[in-house]
Amino acid sequence: MEYPAIEINLDVIRGNAAALTALCGKRGIAVAGVVKCTCGSPAVASAMLAGGVKQIADSRLENLERLRNNGINSELLLLPVIVLSDSNLSLDLPLRVWLGIIYLGICANGIAYMCWFSALKYLKAGELGAFGYVSAAMTMVLSLVLLQEKISFLFLAALALVFYGVYLMMKVPSSQKDKPQ
Repeated sequence: MEYPAIEINLDVIRGNAAALTALCGKRGIAVAGVVKCTCGSPAVASAMLAGGVKQIADSRLENLERLRNNGINSELLLLPVIVLSDSNLSLDLPLRVWLGIIYLGICANGIAYMCWFSALKYLKAGELGAFGYVSAAMTMVLSLVLLQEKISFLFLAALALVFYGVYLMMKVPSSQKDKPQ
C-alpha cells in the first residue's frame, strides 16, 4: 500500500448505517447514503446498503455509473451539485428530472419573486420580511397535504410559533395607532 493512504473500515460503515437507519426509521425518515467522498466506491455503497440504507447518492454522474456498472442496483440519487469543469460531463438526464429543474427554477422561484416585488408596492420592506417566515410554515403545511407527513405536537408547536411570530411582527403598537400618518 502506498502512503499516505486512507483506510476504510467497511464494518464500521455498515454498523453506522444500521444505527442511523434504525434511529431515523423510528421517526419515519429514510436515509440515503452519500458516497461522494469515496468517489462512488461500490464497496462503501454495498456496506451502506447492508446497513439498511435504501438509496445511494453522489453528485457526479460518472460515480453513479460506476456504482450501477459494479452491481449496485439500489435507487441512485444525483445530488444537485454538478461541477462544470469536467470535460466529459453529460447532462443527459431524464425528461422528468429536467421538468423538475424547470419547475423549481422558473415556476416556483419566478412566481415567488414576482409576488415578493409586487407586494413591495403595498408593504414596507420590514413588514414584507415577516412573510418570509410564512413560506417555511406553508412548506410545513404542504408537507402534510402532499407528502402525508406525520403530525406531532412539536410540529404543531413550531407551526404555531411561526405564525405567532409573524403576527407579532405585523402588529401595530398601540402607541402608533393614534398617530397620523
